[in-house]
Amino acid sequence: MKIALVVHRFFPDGIGGVETLAARLAHALRKRGHDVLLLCAARSLGSEGPIRFLREAYEEIPVLRVAGEGEKKVAPIRATYRDDMIGEAVTRLWIEERPDLVHVLHGLFLSASVIESVRRVGLPLVWTLPDYWPICWKTTLLTWDDRLCAGDWVVPTSECVACVIFESRTYRRLFGESRFWPRPLARGLVRIVRSSVGRRLVPSLWAHTIEALRARPAWFHALVHRADALVAVSPFSFDLFRAAGFPRLRLIEQTIVPPEDTLATSAPWAIVRFGYIGRMNYAKGVDLLVRAFRLADVGQRATLELFGAFEDAAFRDHVLRLADRDPRIHFHGEFPPERLGEVLAQIDVLVIPSRWPETGPLVLLEAFAVGRPVIGARLGQMERAIEPGRSGWFFERANAHDLAAVLRRIVEQPEDWSRLRKNIRPVRPFEEMVREYEALYRECVERHGRETSSGDVAGSDAHR
Repeated sequence: MKIALVVHRFFPDGIGGVETLAARLAHALRKRGHDVLLLCAARSLGSEGPIRFLREAYEEIPVLRVAGEGEKKVAPIRATYRDDMIGEAVTRLWIEERPDLVHVLHGLFLSASVIESVRRVGLPLVWTLPDYWPICWKTTLLTWDDRLCAGDWVVPTSECVACVIFESRTYRRLFGESRFWPRPLARGLVRIVRSSVGRRLVPSLWAHTIEALRARPAWFHALVHRADALVAVSPFSFDLFRAAGFPRLRLIEQTIVPPEDTLATSAPWAIVRFGYIGRMNYAKGVDLLVRAFRLADVGQRATLELFGAFEDAAFRDHVLRLADRDPRIHFHGEFPPERLGEVLAQIDVLVIPSRWPETGPLVLLEAFAVGRPVIGARLGQMERAIEPGRSGWFFERANAHDLAAVLRRIVEQPEDWSRLRKNIRPVRPFEEMVREYEALYRECVERHGRETSSGDVAGSDAHR
């Protein structure tokens, strides 16, 4: 079977859970005799020039990177979910490559027009849901005022506009970090844009943004109902998407290829090395962890090892101010995937301080695979994956003082984390997940063929 895997970015431009999963899955499918190609966004996507494909290979896997200008400059919010230039180019690519099935692992930087293109040419489509992209333009369900949102299929457009306002440079320049003004400003803007007279008073970029956010739920709703299979990656996300009305939903719990544990860990009586691995941004709660570590008041009995790249200069500066040159806090930066085992060997306890309800962070499984207990926020799939007293500890979401108390307790009772290392359950074998995807591919290809021959599949203009 010829299988096209779609991911929003790929090595070396992106080094995260979805990218790692795409690489591992591609290799596993090739070993099982399938022909695999990988489509992703190039780092230069959004720059000058027509949409084009840069062909290369990653460890013998054909990789096509989408480059060119697209519609990002003229419609930045709309282009995150609908970029017709990319959609038309990818449609031609499918006709040329003729895959038997397309599996979308994530399409954020390519826009959901990639998903529409699959249906336009009548190919079977499997769409994995690693986060909340179909129901949240930020993908996290985290609002501007740190609440958890129900998603744009449910909340009014003004709530989404408020998030855009809070993250804009103009708002930060005028109001700083104040979380009072986004909602009233958003409601006012939405009311003004609804009238033909008022629309002319609003800067065109904001008018287009509001219209794009208003149209977004219908676009994704149509695409979701056209997939041959939607895949939730954890029991938590399965329950959430099923409650939202997602059809043809399957649960295939994501897992990992265990990293090699290359170095010995600290003895229970030595310094406890708390660690963070991942993207360094506000939703991931890195600032919360740094603040909690300094609040914990553990003296020289612990260090904080932070691995990952900052995505925003202002947030980086904020975190560095919180760290205040503390010699116990070490920023190691980003690292290549093949060094994961070495990195995990440099920590004793992993901390996942996310503010958003993670659907199933792979780094949690990677830590478990090498016997590292995990401290996690009590929400999302982490609440189901971590077993208190067996594989880790919880703290209350976004509560630095509660996290500090957990850190302090671990330092004062090192026998606890030493004991937990021995009690962590083995992670699900990666080959088991691959077999489930392979079976789903066959089922979708067969069902798609039956529906196509009986005329149940709508024509190519279904979403226009």
